[in-house]
Amino acid sequence: MSRIVHLLSADIDVHNAYEYYEDLAEGRGAVFMRKLNAAYGLIIRFPESGRLFKGTYRRLLVSDFPYAIYYTPYSDRIMITAVLDIRQRPETILRRLG
Repeated sequence: MSRIVHLLSADIDVHNAYEYYEDLAEGRGAVFMRKLNAAYGLIIRFPESGRLFKGTYRRLLVSDFPYAIYYTPYSDRIMITAVLDIRQRPETILRRLG
């Protein structure tokens, strides 16, 4: 079974999203984290479940939130590159992924 590995930038994305939703309404950040963890579980079970986005990057939407997980599956791990608000301009997301 593969394991999830975050880049530091992805950890920061998750923290910022949590804080944003928690500031909107107490407990909303926790709901975001539950939905994000459910999406991670799906990625672990089915690494190819996210649609191909660009190159080797796959994108999986987070249920009930305008966020997506950008990741690359490898044989021994799943590298999470970013967790981003999909309402951004596509060019901004592509620049972030490099």
